Amino acid sequence: MNYKPLLLVSTLLPSMNVIAEKSPDNEIYEGEDMIITTGHKLFPNTAVSTPSFEVIEEDINKTNLITASDAIKMAPSVHVRRRFYGDTNGVTAIRGSTNFQTNHFNMYVDGIPLHNPVQTKWNGAPKWSLVAPNAIHSAKVFYGPYSVEHRGAFGGSFDLKTKLPEEFEMHMDVTGIIQDSHRFGKDEILTGHKEFVSAGDRFGNWAVYGFYNHLENEGQPQSFAATTDPIRGNAGTNVTGSYLTNDVYGVNRIISGDKGINENITDLFQFKVAYDFNEDLRALFTIAYEDTTRNSQSRSYIQDSNNNTLWDGVGVQNGFEFDINPSSFGRGTLNGTENERQTLAYAMNLSGKITENWSIDTTASFFDAFKDETLESSFSQNNPLYAEDKSGRINDVEVWWVDYSIKLATQKFFDNDDIGFMAGYQFNHSFLDLDSWDSSNVAAGSKDAIRESNINGGSTETHSLFMQGDVDITENINIMGGVRYDHWQAMRGHISNIDLADRDASRASPKFSMVYRPIDYLSMRYSFSKAYRFPVAEELFESSTNTNSVNISDPNLGPETGYFHDLKFQYDLVGGFTSLTLFYNTIEDEILRTSTILSDGTSSNRTRSIDTTEALGIEFAYVQDYIYDLPVGLALNGTWINKEIKQDINNPDNIGKEWARIPRWRANGTLTYHTTEVWDNTVAVQYRSDQFGQDDNSDTYNNVYGSSDDYVLVNFKSAYKMDVGHDTTVKFSVGIDNILDENYYDHHPYPQRTYFANIALDI
Repeated sequence: MNYKPLLLVSTLLPSMNVIAEKSPDNEIYEGEDMIITTGHKLFPNTAVSTPSFEVIEEDINKTNLITASDAIKMAPSVHVRRRFYGDTNGVTAIRGSTNFQTNHFNMYVDGIPLHNPVQTKWNGAPKWSLVAPNAIHSAKVFYGPYSVEHRGAFGGSFDLKTKLPEEFEMHMDVTGIIQDSHRFGKDEILTGHKEFVSAGDRFGNWAVYGFYNHLENEGQPQSFAATTDPIRGNAGTNVTGSYLTNDVYGVNRIISGDKGINENITDLFQFKVAYDFNEDLRALFTIAYEDTTRNSQSRSYIQDSNNNTLWDGVGVQNGFEFDINPSSFGRGTLNGTENERQTLAYAMNLSGKITENWSIDTTASFFDAFKDETLESSFSQNNPLYAEDKSGRINDVEVWWVDYSIKLATQKFFDNDDIGFMAGYQFNHSFLDLDSWDSSNVAAGSKDAIRESNINGGSTETHSLFMQGDVDITENINIMGGVRYDHWQAMRGHISNIDLADRDASRASPKFSMVYRPIDYLSMRYSFSKAYRFPVAEELFESSTNTNSVNISDPNLGPETGYFHDLKFQYDLVGGFTSLTLFYNTIEDEILRTSTILSDGTSSNRTRSIDTTEALGIEFAYVQDYIYDLPVGLALNGTWINKEIKQDINNPDNIGKEWARIPRWRANGTLTYHTTEVWDNTVAVQYRSDQFGQDDNSDTYNNVYGSSDDYVLVNFKSAYKMDVGHDTTVKFSVGIDNILDENYYDHHPYPQRTYFANIALDI
C-alpha cells in the first residue's frame, strides 16, 4: 500500500515526544512528575521508569557546536562516530549496543522520528543533518527499553527539542573551521564554515519559528588504497610516495592513495507554527527540508622518477612490490564518488490537557528521502583517464517512513491522587528500494543496464498498543507496571530481483519499575523489561556488492529478545546531582552484521543472529554548577561494561569473545570556569578504551587504518558575550577539538586537531 498520499490526511492527526524541565540552579531537584511535550506543554512523565540524562541549552553551548550530535557527545555511555564535520553517517552507540546496531535506539526531534527504522549499520545512522545544532533547546538521553513507549530501544532513545519563542527573537552566527590533517605522509589544511540564522515570534495564540543552517566542510579522506602483505621484489616501476604501515592483524600494508577529501555541503531549512487552543493545549506543525551533497575524488600518492603521478600498474619502493590501484570487487579502488540526498520531513503534534485530569500527546509524521543518488565513476576526476572514460555505476536508494503515535495519561486515575495511568498506540510503515545501474557516462546520469544482483528492497509495518499504571504504595514507594504489544509484518521483500514471501509475528513485552525514597533528595529505582526488536528492511533484504564492501542479508531473521535490569541510586544536590547505576542484560538471537576485512582493505558483511549475549555494566555521573558558590561547574561521568557472546551455535569458537565495537571503559569530564558573568572557559575530556572490530576478536593491532582505537580527546572553548544595547547581544567564541592531536580510528580515521572561531548576534 502506498502511504504517501495519506499523509496529507494523517498530518491532521496529533503527535508525541517528551522533555524534562530544568530545575533552577539554586534549588535542589526533587523528581520529575511532569515533563514538557513537543508543543512545550505539560504532560505526566510516563517515561520516568527509564534511566535518563538531560543536557540543557547552557551545557550544549559549552561545546564547539558544529553538528547536532555535539549536543549529546558528553552524555554517559553515548558515542557518535562522526568521522568528519558534515558526516551523514554518524552511527550511534549507547551502553551495550554498538554504533553498527543503529536500530537499537530511537531519536525524536520535535516529535519527528529521525532514527532510521529502515536501514542499519552506517546506512542506518540517525538523521543528524536534519537538526540544526543552534536550534536545539534541550536533549534527553533515555537508557534501555524500560518504557512501554520506546519501541525496540535496547540501547536507548534520544529526545531533542528545538526552540519555540514566546516573544520576538532572532539569532545569527558564523563559524569557521580549520583542521590540520597529516596522515600517511599527506600534510594538508582542511577548512570549512557554518552559517545559521533563525527568527521566531508570538502573535496572540499563534507562535512561529524558522531557521536556515548551512554547513560546508572539507573532511579528511576516509578510505585508502591498500596492498596487504606485499611481496619483496623489483618487478615493477621504481616509485616514491607509498607509505608502509600495518593492518589490524599486524601484517604489512602499503598505502598508495586515498579516496579523496570529502567535500560536503548541507543546506537545512525548518519552519514550525504553533496554535494554542487554550493555555494548556497546543497544536504544532513542523516541516524540514534538507539538501546534502558530497563529493570525494581519489588521489594517488605514487610518483615516478620524473615526478609524474601514476594511477595504475605495479610500483616498487623500499624493496616491496605493490598494486598502485588495488582491485576492490573487480574494480580499481582509486575511483570517484558523488552523492546527493534531498529529504523532506514534517509532523503534526497535539499536546497538553484535554480535561482537568487527562492529557494527550500525539504525533503524525512523515519522512521522505525522495532523492538519494550516488554516482561511482570508474576513474577519479583527478585521473587524466576520466576525460575519456566516465563509465561507472549509479545507485538509487528510496527510503521513507510513516509514523503515528498517541498516548493519553492521567496522574489522578479514578480520582485517586495515588494512581497514575497511561495508554497509547503507535504505527510505523517503512519502505526501502535499492537499485543499481551500470553506466557509460555517470556525469550525464546515463543508466544503461540495471544490475539484477543489486535490485533489493522491502517494507516492514508495526502496530503497537501499550499501557502502564503506577501506584504510590506509601509516601516513599512507587510501583509501576506496564505491557507493550507489537504486531510486525515484513512485505514486498525481494533480493536480487527475486520476490520473497511476506511474514508476520507478534510479541508482548512486560515492564516493571519500583522507586524508593528513604530520605529527602535520595532515590533508588529498580527497572525491569523484557523487550523485543524486530529486524528492519535492510537486515532482511539488502544483499549487494559495492566498491568498498559486499553485503549479505538474511530474510529469515526473527526478533531479538532481551531481558534488561537497571538499578539506579541518585542523590540530588544544589545545582546538580550524582548517581550510580548498575545494569545487566541478556539478549537472545541478537542481530549482528559481522564484518571481515579483506586483504585489499574492503569488507565482507554478513547479517546473522547470535544465540545469546550477556552485558554487565556500571555507570557513574556527577553534575554540579557553582560548586560551593565558586564560579566553577563540573560534570563527570564514566561507564564500565563487559559484553560477551555466551552461546553461538553457528560459530562456537566465538563463545566467550567480547562483543565487537563495545569498549570496556568510557569517561567524560567537563570543567567550566565562569571567569566573569559574561565570559566562560570550558575544558572537556573524552576517554574511550580500545575495542575489537571483528566478532572473533582477532584484530589486535591498534592505531592503523581499520582499527578501533582507544583515545583521550581534550577540547577547549572560550565564550564571551557583550550587551550592545537595544536588547541585542554579540557573542564571540574560539575553540579547539583534539588538542592533543590524537591519530585514532573507528575503521575510518577521525579528525585531527581542529580550530573553531564563531561570532553570533542575538536580538
